[in-house]
Amino acid sequence: MSRLLAVLQVLVAASGADVSAQLEATDPQVRAHEARLVRARALPLSAVRLTGGPLKAAQDANAAFLLGLDPDRALAALRVAAGLEPKAKPLGGWDGATGRQLTGHIAGHSLSAFSTLYAATGDARFKDKGTYMVGELVAVQAAQGDGYLGAQQTREGVIGKERLKLLSAGVIESQHREDLNGLWAPWYVEHKLLAGLRDAYRLTGDARALQVARQLAAWIEQTLAPLSDAQIQKMLASEFGGMNEALADLYADTGERRWLDLSYRFEERIFAEPLARGEDIVGGLHGNTSIPKMTGSADRYAYAGRAADLAASTFFWRTVVEHHSFATGGNSAYYNGEHFPQADQLAAAIENAPSAFINESCNVYNMLRLTRRLFGLEPRAEYADYLERALFNHALAQLDPATGTFAYHVPVGQRVRHDYQSRGGELNSVYSCCVGTGLENAGAFGLGLYYESADRLWVNYYAPSTAEANGLGVRLTMATSLPEGDTARLTLSLERPKRFTLALRRPFWTTDGFTFRVNGRAEPLPAAETGSTTSTYVELTRTWRDGDVVEVVLPKQLRIEATPDKPELVALLWGPLVLGENLGPASARGTTAEAAASTNRSVLQVGTRTPGDWLAPVAGRPGEFAFTGSGRTTALPEAVAEANFLPLYRLHNRTYSVYVYLAPPGGGAKQ
Repeated sequence: MSRLLAVLQVLVAASGADVSAQLEATDPQVRAHEARLVRARALPLSAVRLTGGPLKAAQDANAAFLLGLDPDRALAALRVAAGLEPKAKPLGGWDGATGRQLTGHIAGHSLSAFSTLYAATGDARFKDKGTYMVGELVAVQAAQGDGYLGAQQTREGVIGKERLKLLSAGVIESQHREDLNGLWAPWYVEHKLLAGLRDAYRLTGDARALQVARQLAAWIEQTLAPLSDAQIQKMLASEFGGMNEALADLYADTGERRWLDLSYRFEERIFAEPLARGEDIVGGLHGNTSIPKMTGSADRYAYAGRAADLAASTFFWRTVVEHHSFATGGNSAYYNGEHFPQADQLAAAIENAPSAFINESCNVYNMLRLTRRLFGLEPRAEYADYLERALFNHALAQLDPATGTFAYHVPVGQRVRHDYQSRGGELNSVYSCCVGTGLENAGAFGLGLYYESADRLWVNYYAPSTAEANGLGVRLTMATSLPEGDTARLTLSLERPKRFTLALRRPFWTTDGFTFRVNGRAEPLPAAETGSTTSTYVELTRTWRDGDVVEVVLPKQLRIEATPDKPELVALLWGPLVLGENLGPASARGTTAEAAASTNRSVLQVGTRTPGDWLAPVAGRPGEFAFTGSGRTTALPEAVAEANFLPLYRLHNRTYSVYVYLAPPGGGAKQ
């Protein structure tokens, strides 16, 4: 536990039982207040350009996919709900125009995606699409006449706005987490629309988006105004996405305190208060319902300084990452594959859940957002470790670079495959939540790569890129062969010499061969901590000059990460990359071949738990390894099988296993 977290929890405990009490910001200027609390600022997307490697390939595939997306299809149901003629055929699936759906969520996601890709690439085509969408939302909101935006219905076809207006009269009906007054998670959908408007304002400068968001927030404020605190807490049993975050961000963008106050109305105390006290309550909870709440808490701390917000979000992050997450950074398994495993019960989750439906992609999208914010508040290497792990293993694996399609889950069990849920340039798919977050994710791959403060520049992971650290007056060019290679070369360009600290992440997964040179000269290194599972930063404080070059060698080693509840069930990793056993082309969902594979188990019979002893690199194929021991399967326990491993993010449209069983030599797999 970090010292900051421990201090925060003492402060929260000392404040009494009601940790929901708001603390007044000491500075009326929100951004000035934030500047005192935030220790590191991510270089903005507009200042970072990916130039190569798998992150860039995925971003390019995402960009091509988005260029084929017709905004009028995502907007059609919103127009119809406002009494306007649609300009295109409405979407189907989860964004369908009729029945109980998340209708409207893709409009919010796609507006965020267009804005993010514009910032990340500078391609005006994305800005044009976003500008068009904002104009359409202005017209839709005007037609609604009261600030509302939305298109949801009940199963019986009752208009969503009418069902939400019943809240003002105290009508709060909920059958389960996804249901509120007969609607499917309506505040979740409103959050997506608010977030899209926020991103259009912040990333493209469209002032109309801020005004639409204000009017929508005012409608929400008026609707909830008559409700007591007890009624609000009852309402919050239904999933509400990141409403607290979106409203806090609206406060930051306008300086209007009413939006911060409204953000605190979306504070589910039964969830937030135990976390602020340091209680692990997340086992079995729905992951994508939980994570956005904590991103909102972290944002609010940055804007208003309430200690409980940071205590809860920091403890939540550490608990999820250290006790409820798989080797890929994913963290959901139980029930429908969307709920957190019980603490340190990862093998039980893999073996007892439907293994094809483990690790919802929305969870990782939201954990990346939370991690980036927390690093800014307390720059720590473990946050950078998670960014690298989740980006290179789950986020890359979710998106097929050949087609630009998205997987709802990225399973980590045995004999599994990706569950792609989008097809075609116009999203002819089920339009699920993970398609929505998938649309946004790749545009932000460069966010968090570099952070800066007044006298420090952090390099968190190594990807081919350029960046402008304007606060320090330096331009960066990163050339690297990672993640498959092991070298990186950072060139600095400055108009005038500048003294600052360059903090280079020294990954825990690298060997003692980690070295670096400055302008060709080897520099001394502190000894690495033996057995550490957390990275450190090599800090170089000097006066930097134009043309200075820092070269880094990061040798990768093979290692295992065992499940805490069953040491013989392990994931294999090579440096930052999770390896998957390549089992051939994926079987179609529901086929006899898939059913047979789902009950089969891979067993590697090995004499040691050092994978370098029994995995050999395949010549000429970087990242690919052949198993040199005896492999068995439970289907054919006496037969010797071959095994081949390569990075999970390259196993698209393949059947694979991430976690495999290790057994001593001799005997069959059933033994």
